[in-house]
Amino acid sequence: IYVSMGTVFNNENSTLFKILVEACKNFTDKYAVIVSTGDEKTYEIYANTSLNSGNILMVPHTPQVEILKRAHLFITHAGMNSVSEAINYGVPIICLPLSGDQPFVAWRVADELQLGIRLQPDETLTIETVKMSIQTILNDPGYRRRAQEYSILSKQYAGHKEAC
Repeated sequence: IYVSMGTVFNNENSTLFKILVEACKNFTDKYAVIVSTGDEKTYEIYANTSLNSGNILMVPHTPQVEILKRAHLFITHAGMNSVSEAINYGVPIICLPLSGDQPFVAWRVADELQLGIRLQPDETLTIETVKMSIQTILNDPGYRRRAQEYSILSKQYAGHKEAC
Protein backbone atom coordinates (compact mmCIF):
# COMPACT_ATOMS: atom_id res chain seq x y z
CA ILE A 1 0.00 0.00 0.00
CA TYR A 2 1.52 3.30 -1.07
CA VAL A 3 0.41 6.59 0.51
CA SER A 4 1.56 9.83 -1.10
CA MET A 5 -0.50 12.98 -0.92
CA GLY A 6 1.83 15.47 -2.55
CA THR A 7 4.56 17.75 -1.28
CA VAL A 8 2.49 20.45 0.44
CA PHE A 9 -0.18 18.17 1.84
CA ASN A 10 1.02 17.13 5.28
CA ASN A 11 1.97 20.49 6.73
CA GLU A 12 -1.56 21.75 6.23
CA ASN A 13 -3.46 18.50 6.87
CA SER A 14 -1.89 16.70 9.83
CA THR A 15 -5.23 15.24 10.97
CA LEU A 16 -5.87 13.73 7.55
CA PHE A 17 -2.31 12.37 7.42
CA LYS A 18 -2.80 10.66 10.80
CA ILE A 19 -6.15 9.16 9.72
CA LEU A 20 -4.61 7.66 6.58
CA VAL A 21 -1.64 6.11 8.38
CA GLU A 22 -3.76 4.79 11.26
CA ALA A 23 -6.15 3.17 8.77
CA CYS A 24 -3.23 1.55 6.93
CA LYS A 25 -1.95 0.02 10.17
CA ASN A 26 -4.87 -2.41 9.98
CA PHE A 27 -3.27 -4.05 6.93
CA THR A 28 0.37 -4.30 7.99
CA ASP A 29 0.06 -8.00 8.82
CA LYS A 30 -0.39 -8.74 5.10
CA TYR A 31 0.97 -5.66 3.28
CA ALA A 32 3.93 -3.36 3.56
CA VAL A 33 2.86 0.26 3.78
CA ILE A 34 5.08 2.96 2.31
CA VAL A 35 4.22 6.51 3.33
CA SER A 36 5.86 9.44 1.57
CA THR A 37 5.64 12.51 3.80
CA GLY A 38 6.58 14.76 0.88
CA ASP A 39 9.30 16.68 2.68
CA GLU A 40 11.97 16.46 5.37
CA LYS A 41 10.13 18.74 7.83
CA THR A 42 7.01 16.57 7.94
CA TYR A 43 9.10 13.42 8.11
CA GLU A 44 10.95 14.74 11.16
CA ILE A 45 7.63 15.42 12.91
CA TYR A 46 6.41 11.82 12.50
CA ALA A 47 9.59 9.74 12.20
CA ASN A 48 9.80 8.91 15.90
CA THR A 49 6.08 8.48 16.57
CA SER A 50 3.81 5.46 16.64
CA LEU A 51 2.72 6.31 13.08
CA ASN A 52 6.14 5.16 11.84
CA SER A 53 6.20 1.67 13.27
CA GLY A 54 5.79 -1.99 12.45
CA ASN A 55 5.38 -2.73 8.78
CA ILE A 56 5.09 0.95 7.88
CA LEU A 57 8.01 2.59 6.12
CA MET A 58 7.75 6.36 6.38
CA VAL A 59 10.17 8.36 4.25
CA PRO A 60 10.42 11.99 3.14
CA HIS A 61 10.56 11.15 -0.57
CA THR A 62 10.05 8.05 -2.70
CA PRO A 63 10.77 6.83 -6.22
CA GLN A 64 7.03 6.83 -6.98
CA VAL A 65 7.18 5.00 -10.31
CA GLU A 66 9.29 2.19 -8.84
CA ILE A 67 6.81 1.76 -5.98
CA LEU A 68 3.78 1.85 -8.28
CA LYS A 69 5.29 -0.95 -10.36
CA ARG A 70 4.82 -3.17 -7.28
CA ALA A 71 1.90 -1.61 -5.38
CA HIS A 72 -1.48 -3.20 -4.67
CA LEU A 73 -3.08 0.16 -3.83
CA PHE A 74 -2.23 3.84 -4.13
CA ILE A 75 -3.70 6.44 -1.75
CA THR A 76 -3.26 9.87 -3.32
CA HIS A 77 -4.59 13.42 -3.63
CA ALA A 78 -5.47 12.54 -7.26
CA GLY A 79 -3.11 14.92 -9.00
CA MET A 80 -3.02 14.24 -12.73
CA ASN A 81 0.61 13.08 -12.79
CA SER A 82 0.18 10.65 -9.88
CA VAL A 83 -3.04 9.25 -11.30
CA SER A 84 -1.50 8.85 -14.77
CA GLU A 85 1.40 6.92 -13.27
CA ALA A 86 -0.94 4.68 -11.26
CA ILE A 87 -3.04 3.96 -14.36
CA ASN A 88 0.09 3.21 -16.37
CA TYR A 89 1.06 0.52 -13.85
CA GLY A 90 -2.46 -0.83 -13.25
CA VAL A 91 -2.76 0.20 -9.60
CA PRO A 92 -6.18 0.84 -8.02
CA ILE A 93 -6.49 4.22 -6.31
CA ILE A 94 -8.09 5.78 -3.26
CA CYS A 95 -8.51 9.44 -4.14
CA LEU A 96 -8.63 12.24 -1.57
CA PRO A 97 -8.77 15.37 -3.75
CA LEU A 98 -7.63 18.59 -2.11
CA SER A 99 -7.68 21.37 -4.72
CA GLY A 100 -7.21 22.43 -8.33
CA ASP A 101 -7.95 19.69 -10.87
CA GLN A 102 -7.90 16.97 -8.22
CA PRO A 103 -11.68 16.81 -7.54
CA PHE A 104 -12.41 16.31 -11.25
CA VAL A 105 -9.59 13.77 -11.69
CA ALA A 106 -10.81 11.87 -8.60
CA TRP A 107 -14.39 11.84 -9.91
CA ARG A 108 -13.26 10.55 -13.29
CA VAL A 109 -10.99 7.85 -11.85
CA ALA A 110 -13.29 6.60 -9.12
CA ASP A 111 -16.85 7.33 -10.21
CA GLU A 112 -16.65 7.15 -13.98
CA LEU A 113 -13.84 4.64 -14.67
CA GLN A 114 -14.26 2.71 -11.39
CA LEU A 115 -10.51 2.36 -10.88
CA GLY A 116 -10.83 3.16 -7.20
CA ILE A 117 -12.75 4.97 -4.50
CA ARG A 118 -13.14 8.71 -3.96
CA LEU A 119 -13.25 10.00 -0.40
CA GLN A 120 -13.84 13.52 0.84
CA PRO A 121 -10.85 14.79 2.83
CA ASP A 122 -12.93 16.77 5.29
CA GLU A 123 -14.04 16.56 8.92
CA THR A 124 -16.36 13.61 8.14
CA LEU A 125 -13.48 11.33 7.14
CA THR A 126 -12.65 8.68 9.73
CA ILE A 127 -10.10 5.93 10.18
CA GLU A 128 -12.94 3.43 9.75
CA THR A 129 -14.03 4.96 6.41
CA VAL A 130 -10.49 4.77 5.04
CA LYS A 131 -10.04 1.26 6.44
CA MET A 132 -13.26 0.06 4.77
CA SER A 133 -12.21 1.64 1.46
CA ILE A 134 -8.82 -0.07 1.58
CA GLN A 135 -10.49 -3.37 2.42
CA THR A 136 -12.99 -2.98 -0.43
CA ILE A 137 -10.30 -2.38 -3.03
CA LEU A 138 -7.98 -5.12 -1.79
CA ASN A 139 -10.81 -7.68 -1.60
CA ASP A 140 -12.62 -6.83 -4.85
CA PRO A 141 -10.55 -8.06 -7.83
CA GLY A 142 -12.63 -5.87 -10.14
CA TYR A 143 -10.65 -2.78 -9.16
CA ARG A 144 -7.32 -4.42 -10.03
CA ARG A 145 -8.75 -5.90 -13.24
CA ARG A 146 -10.11 -2.55 -14.46
CA ALA A 147 -6.85 -0.81 -13.51
CA GLN A 148 -4.89 -3.36 -15.52
CA GLU A 149 -7.24 -2.96 -18.50
CA TYR A 150 -6.63 0.80 -18.46
CA SER A 151 -2.91 0.18 -18.06
CA ILE A 152 -2.93 -1.73 -21.35
CA LEU A 153 -4.82 1.12 -23.03
CA SER A 154 -2.48 3.70 -21.55
CA LYS A 155 0.61 1.94 -22.86
CA GLN A 156 -0.82 1.87 -26.39
CA TYR A 157 -0.56 5.64 -26.63
CA ALA A 158 2.68 7.50 -27.12
CA GLY A 159 1.39 11.06 -26.81
CA HIS A 160 4.77 12.63 -26.15
CA LYS A 161 6.30 10.96 -29.21
CA GLU A 162 3.39 11.89 -31.45
CA ALA A 163 3.44 15.48 -30.18
CA CYS A 164 7.12 15.83 -31.08
